[in-house]
Amino acid sequence: MRRREFLRAAGLTGLSVSLSLPGCIEIRGSPRTRAVLPPLVDDRPDAVYYPTHSEGMVFLGTETVGDYKLGLTYSFPDRFWNVTGQRTSRVDPTVEDDIHLMATVWDSETGIVLPVASGVDVEVLRDGETVEERTLWPMLSQNMGFHYGDNLSLDGNGRYVVRVTVPGMEIERTGEFNGKFEDGGTVDFSFGYTRSSMTQIPYKKYPDKKGERDAIEPRELEVVPPLSTPSTSVNESRERSRNMVKEYAIPVSTSPRVEELPGDTLGTQSLGDIILCPTLLGAETDSDEDDTDILRHIAVSPRTAYNSFPLPMASLAARLVDSGETVFESYLEACIDPEIGYHYITSSPVDSETVDSAEILTVTVETPPQVARHEGYETAFMRTGDVSFEI
Repeated sequence: MRRREFLRAAGLTGLSVSLSLPGCIEIRGSPRTRAVLPPLVDDRPDAVYYPTHSEGMVFLGTETVGDYKLGLTYSFPDRFWNVTGQRTSRVDPTVEDDIHLMATVWDSETGIVLPVASGVDVEVLRDGETVEERTLWPMLSQNMGFHYGDNLSLDGNGRYVVRVTVPGMEIERTGEFNGKFEDGGTVDFSFGYTRSSMTQIPYKKYPDKKGERDAIEPRELEVVPPLSTPSTSVNESRERSRNMVKEYAIPVSTSPRVEELPGDTLGTQSLGDIILCPTLLGAETDSDEDDTDILRHIAVSPRTAYNSFPLPMASLAARLVDSGETVFESYLEACIDPEIGYHYITSSPVDSETVDSAEILTVTVETPPQVARHEGYETAFMRTGDVSFEI
């Protein structure tokens, strides 16, 4: 039996649920005592909207895992929504939850945040015993963009080790990423945790803007390191934070601007708050010197409105139309590239004559991004359908 399960069975966790404020979640004896979750906005739009609040995070450091760079942070337990197809299911923090743990994986040379479809596994240990273990959800939040996270329970004040395992990448990689991220690895993060230190995490409400069609700026709130001893002062803590963030800054996932995409770009169109940016890439065949055929790839970069975060783990297709007739159609596969970032691309190139003669490119979102979302994103990016571009 894990240490946490033993304590729970023995009734020794020391947590109890208080009487909650109307519409709020408040857990007596937990860090949530200070950071009460406000009620959700009434009549939330089916779009990106300003959330009721945002939270800072505690920085646990960064480590190198194979070709990956990995950063780990935590914050207050938080509500989020899991996505299955076009349905969402809300997950609220429970009385057992102490922190919301977050992992970000990126390429150290370009700073591009990387999706690992099979997820990131974590095991939390105290004195060598397992307290928690699970696979973190792929997630989107307005102040972090794409990351992995979940609410976890600890075992009171003390020192912990978070053992993080990142698998090899499964999706297609091109350009300088070709051949990278084949293998993953495991790395340990050690930190001291006290419930009292959670009171130093910044927490901000937006009573005047909540529910508006807008988004908070990424990393609007400062990051603080964990307090290793209760005697560490707030000023000492924030000075350490500034030094740690300066030295080990964790990048935020952002798609390149449309004018920076390689190939022949076709502008942008919106499907709800999904911004679709297609571009036609060139590719040479393995032909002899006298007969070089130039082929094309259709690449589509979908990103969020406002913050231009990439939207991974969706299902997209493309169709070329010439004089009202479909001359090419194909599903697109997920791909990561240092110039385009996370995008969707034809698995095989198309001959250039077919592309050049076409008049319309239609991009279809078959399945919305299958990633969990924090507040302000849970009603957005759920639309499916067609968007057309003139070639």
